[in-house]
Amino acid sequence: MTHPRTDKSITQALQKSAIKFRTIFESANDGILILQGATVVDCNQQILKMFECDRDEIIGLSPSDWSPLLQAEGITSSDKMREKLTAVQQGQSESFEWVHLRKDGSVFNAEISLYCIGPTPNNQLIAILRDITDRTRIQADLQSNNAKLKAAHIELISLYQQLAASEEVLGQQLEELKASEKKLEFSEQRYRLAMDASNDAKVHCNHL
Repeated sequence: MTHPRTDKSITQALQKSAIKFRTIFESANDGILILQGATVVDCNQQILKMFECDRDEIIGLSPSDWSPLLQAEGITSSDKMREKLTAVQQGQSESFEWVHLRKDGSVFNAEISLYCIGPTPNNQLIAILRDITDRTRIQADLQSNNAKLKAAHIELISLYQQLAASEEVLGQQLEELKASEKKLEFSEQRYRLAMDASNDAKVHCNHL
């Protein structure tokens, strides 16, 4: 038989642990959801800030209810959430990116870590959410800038090739012009020689 004082000590220890857990739970910088199956049964204040909603608006729903119809890969939010929950319930831990909806319908990107809370009979899971909207936007901007830089590089190479081809054509035209000038100079020389010969013949005839 357990001593009453021992029972009281255990109860007090459990209460202290519960208070400590709740303090950490509520003061965390990341959003935390407690799930029973696919249903939200608890959440911290950071979740309410993320989704810009009240507690009673999220408790009792599934995370997929606060998601667009499709995720980035084209998979429905409900199917992807079911896949992740099943994997965790089978003993795996999952870390993945997710697109969520706020209460006003605006979109934000989250990084989610999903774990099973020990061997509990009610199948509870914990989901830790971090808003990565800014990081996602920066990555998208970097990808866009890299694509623009690559396109500009390709265009520059094309212009260089066009310039090189134009220089080659210009060089050929210059050589043809020089050849034409030489022919013209030769023709002028022959013309002058012919004129000189004609003048000499006229002078000779006049002497006769």
